[in-house]
Amino acid sequence: MATPTAMPATTTAIPTTTTARVTIRWETHEGDHTNAFIQFLETHPANCRVLFNELKRMRDPAVSEPDLSGSQKGQIWAAIAKTIFVQDEEYKVMYAEDNCKFALAVSNCLT
Repeated sequence: MATPTAMPATTTAIPTTTTARVTIRWETHEGDHTNAFIQFLETHPANCRVLFNELKRMRDPAVSEPDLSGSQKGQIWAAIAKTIFVQDEEYKVMYAEDNCKFALAVSNCLT
């Protein structure tokens, strides 16, 4: 009869992705990502209506505005993240490796 082998007291999980946790600093001495975020929202009112569940009838048809970045919030979060981070000196490499984390950071910033 075989005896059970002892299991280690702790185990280490091996990450399945190449990038580690990303912590976004929205306001730094080198730059202010919050201003870029707000500027995107101000210049894309159609996206704001989706993100903040505003009524479509609030849209002024006389005002020309950019098209939606997507029909769902996740697509809009991704568009905002791309606008802010794709050319950012601090985050562009991490953004290129895993842009989904940055879309999630945008979502977390809104909630």
